[in-house]
Amino acid sequence: MKSIFKKTLPLLAPLLGWLIAQYIKFVLYSGRWEFQIPDATQDYLKSEKAFVAIFWHSRLFMMPVAKQRSLKMKIIVSKNFIGDLAEKICAPFNIGLIRGSSLNPKKPHTYKNSANALKHIVQFLQQGGRVAFTPDGPKGPAMVMKAGAVIAAKMANAPIICASYSCAKGKNFNSWDHFLMPYPFSKGIIIYSEPIDISEEDDTDICCKMLEKKLIDITNEADKKMGRECAPVRIL
Repeated sequence: MKSIFKKTLPLLAPLLGWLIAQYIKFVLYSGRWEFQIPDATQDYLKSEKAFVAIFWHSRLFMMPVAKQRSLKMKIIVSKNFIGDLAEKICAPFNIGLIRGSSLNPKKPHTYKNSANALKHIVQFLQQGGRVAFTPDGPKGPAMVMKAGAVIAAKMANAPIICASYSCAKGKNFNSWDHFLMPYPFSKGIIIYSEPIDISEEDDTDICCKMLEKKLIDITNEADKKMGRECAPVRIL
């Protein structure tokens, strides 16, 4: 039975992806969504300037609509069924994919994939593209920032923009990240930070801590505006 399920699952990705994309659009157009965008960030969203966008894995669901459709952007996803599903969800929103794996010392064979993905990310940014990361994904810990986005921003000399959203009506799943899925006909808000410059000389760990705090702060700000409890933060 498991064998049949594994063979069938990839065939479902196009249909599931299309359905989820339609649901995202329905949530957006049936509700009242506010976009809180600093002027400096608006300039990046409307221009050909490269940047790195980061948002928590728990706030992934509405991020396809957090940009203008004409904006050229790619996200980093794993080489698995979730990645296949993400491809189908993102296609209607003009979002491409970079397929790669997180560095895992227990899986040394993934290092090559990670290095190739990083090379592709930097090249894309240097050509004026935009790349989005979930810096606590794909498996957490929740709201703890990994270094990938900072390393890419340093190598490409591109700023980082933090983004998050919340909604008045929605469901937090009992998952490792308390994933938030908005309901239709709900108020919602998407908040962006100003562009944050990262220089090659900046300490990577210090940058990660600074960006982690910024991303937590705007997530909590969005939750407060929508009357939700602030997002839980895992203490390590």
